[in-house]
Amino acid sequence: MGGIDSTDQMLYVYMDERRTMKHAKKVIFNVFGRMVLNAYVLYKLNTTQGQLKRAAFRKEVIGDLSSEWLASKQIPQNLRGGGDGPSVGFGLRKLPEKKEKLCRTCSGDNHPEGKKRRSRTVCVRCGLGVHAECLGKHVCH
Repeated sequence: MGGIDSTDQMLYVYMDERRTMKHAKKVIFNVFGRMVLNAYVLYKLNTTQGQLKRAAFRKEVIGDLSSEWLASKQIPQNLRGGGDGPSVGFGLRKLPEKKEKLCRTCSGDNHPEGKKRRSRTVCVRCGLGVHAECLGKHVCH
């Protein structure tokens, strides 16, 4: 019984369960947390020198998993050019402070219900408001 209690105690130090989270999401995060904890226990047993602290180990595991996922993600053609200003290809620029513009791709007439959707990013080429997920469909005027 002591082993289960100490395992749960170690697990819930880094768990962030909120009331607004759906039950399935809680279960998935719990399973993932247990997998990382089991991996850390195995790491501690098999490594004698230069052991990482538990928080650093979690960061390493999550960083490795996310970098693998991000590398496999396709980047839209518009984003590959990047740039800081209108003369330098395509890309997005964040608006200063909390200013917003209407997204030209998914707002107003382009939205199925005619809703106005605001964005905090603009196209560097034309200066119109565009969400990151809408950039692939955006056409500069």
